[in-house]
Amino acid sequence: MFSSVKKAFKNLFSKPQTIDYPASPIEKPAGHRGLIEYGEEHCIYCYKCEKACPPGSILFVHTDNPTENPKNKKSLEYKYNPHLCIYCGECVRACPKPEEALWQSEKKPMIGIKEDRVNDGWFEIEALKKSK
Repeated sequence: MFSSVKKAFKNLFSKPQTIDYPASPIEKPAGHRGLIEYGEEHCIYCYKCEKACPPGSILFVHTDNPTENPKNKKSLEYKYNPHLCIYCGECVRACPKPEEALWQSEKKPMIGIKEDRVNDGWFEIEALKKSK
């Protein structure tokens, strides 16, 4: 019992081992995986990122006519759902032009956003994609 009291007093006057988060920012470790960023001017529309994405948070959809040639860059639009993304980086690894067309940024994911029905628009995009 005496050793427990001794440890309690020692801990009472020692410096805490926690991080003072608001006062000092947390440093991100090497290999931190943040939001997916997209460089449209470098994209070759190969669909590899869409196929490699485990949760399906990347889609290429036609903006004009769904019957157009899918390799036509003018008719395709890149769609990304950060609420569905698990930040695994598989899309970046699959991309033939990483760091140009697709990369993971240092930005924080949008977690804890108070929005009702945040994925409703995404469900419509998925339905449009599946109807082709």
